[in-house]
Amino acid sequence: MAPEMATIAHHDKRGGFFTLIVQPQHTVTDDQVVPRELIFIVDTSGSMRGFPIEKSKEAMRLLIKGMRSTDTFNVVRFAGGTGTLWHKPKPYTQTHAEEALRYVDRFKGRGGTEMRKGILEALAQPAAEGYLRIAFLLTDGYVGNEFGIFQAIEKERRGARVFSLGVGSSVNRYLLDRAAEIGRGEAFYVRQDENSDKVINKFFQRVDRPALAHIEIDWGNLDVSELSPAKVPDLWAGQPIRIHGRYRKGGEETIIVRGQLANQPYIQRLPVKLPQNEPLMSQMVRQGQTKELIEQVTQLGLNFRLMTQWTSFVAVEEKVVNTDGKPQTVVQPVEMPEGVSYEGVFGGEQAAATPPAQVRYKSMARAYALPPAKHAAPPSPAPLAQAPQPLEPPAPTASMESKTKEKYMPEFTAPPSPAPLAQAPQSTASMGPAADSMHQPVEPAALEHKEYMSRWKTLLLAVVIGLVVLIVVGLVYFIRRRTRTL
Repeated sequence: MAPEMATIAHHDKRGGFFTLIVQPQHTVTDDQVVPRELIFIVDTSGSMRGFPIEKSKEAMRLLIKGMRSTDTFNVVRFAGGTGTLWHKPKPYTQTHAEEALRYVDRFKGRGGTEMRKGILEALAQPAAEGYLRIAFLLTDGYVGNEFGIFQAIEKERRGARVFSLGVGSSVNRYLLDRAAEIGRGEAFYVRQDENSDKVINKFFQRVDRPALAHIEIDWGNLDVSELSPAKVPDLWAGQPIRIHGRYRKGGEETIIVRGQLANQPYIQRLPVKLPQNEPLMSQMVRQGQTKELIEQVTQLGLNFRLMTQWTSFVAVEEKVVNTDGKPQTVVQPVEMPEGVSYEGVFGGEQAAATPPAQVRYKSMARAYALPPAKHAAPPSPAPLAQAPQPLEPPAPTASMESKTKEKYMPEFTAPPSPAPLAQAPQSTASMGPAADSMHQPVEPAALEHKEYMSRWKTLLLAVVIGLVVLIVVGLVYFIRRRTRTL
């Protein structure tokens, strides 16, 4: 399998913008891997003593043991001076790996930091033909000549990709990030208070399988500019490349991507179309929602299953349920948005479940409920079947409907008093005026007024009692003070 490529383009009043995406193969086999030349550049200065030097050794052991037979490698250390394991890189064998590990185990943190000398010595020899040179810089970055180091990497790296591993709690990230950027690599960091194994494994996997190296892109007649990154990085397994850029004029062209796949040159052609026209929504802002543009946006949403102003996601139930072949409308509850009051929208749970007219009539019925009459027991009670039915609420009138939004219940004509019970006949005279008053309807307004007056009386009584207490306390204080004076 070969790498896959695609472009995304956009054009507006500011100009054209595009992104080229290069996706590596799903699986990069050993015969597709580009051979590597690995150079370890290790800081062994005094600031690396302890945790930094030990973690650097751990990372080097993992990288050396994980090499393939097609790789070559070498080890360079620097502190106040420099030292090299071999005069030139050697192929990976079990014997060479054991020799390198013994050399690494002897590293101790001491002396000054001559990083520039170490980098120059490590990159002095040109890379072998057909190999991807990778330089691993393992340091805490405690140096003061960053600019000189950047110049050394830029001028002397000879095609090497620089990956840096910063070790410690106060690493010079500016130095390592910039060195990796110039060297078309990446920077990783390990602190003493975190899981270093995870970072070291990620560091190893990042450089384990190069899928396509030495990539170059021929854009043809396309007027592209401001490419980022300016230098195309190598393609690694599981690490797609994204190249962003701008263009002035749109057009169609077949770009050519060249590189090295394993030991063979690689060429891939990709048709690219950079649009000059405006996006549909931008046209809509400028021209308005014309019928033609609405149809284009609608069709675009249907083709690619996008939610737009004219398309939406709809849940369709395949099962059909009806009664006697007639469809039924079922009201489905919808959740309230967070922070919205249910009572403020629907007026409470009871009002939401019961129509307003029914709620009003039930309130009237409660207002007209009669208290139990206190009179003599009937001589012969009638059976339960003949008991009088509860009082039905009066039918609403036009005047009542027009006052539904008032604070208090509207006034209306009281219903007629019920007929006396057949089982216990009583005369009006025997019951007296009190009995007649019990059968009078209780108006809601009167009940509200009565409750209002009761509250005012209670408040007034509390105020009077408070004044009396204050006067008594004042008199007692005055009498005592007078007595002491005399």
